Amino acid sequence: MNIQEKLSKIWNVIKYQSEAWDKTLEETKTKGEFDAMTFYYAAYYGGSKDTAKILMNLWNGDLTETEISRALQGLDSPRNMKEIN
Repeated sequence: MNIQEKLSKIWNVIKYQSEAWDKTLEETKTKGEFDAMTFYYAAYYGGSKDTAKILMNLWNGDLTETEISRALQGLDSPRNMKEIN
């Protein structure tokens, strides 16, 4: 198995988990319940998804130096990530 296949498998797991935990978080918010672990997992997989997206683009050579700088700034301040996506 080459590195690209491994990255794709990791990306698929992170993407699925991120979407699942986001959905679970939204459901708990609409019910008025707050579960700290649900919030934790949603935040964890959300951050993992952003990081994995950057690494995949970096591996594929899709990022310029300016885009890499912006991505790093986005990781430093999560509010900036919305501008990158």
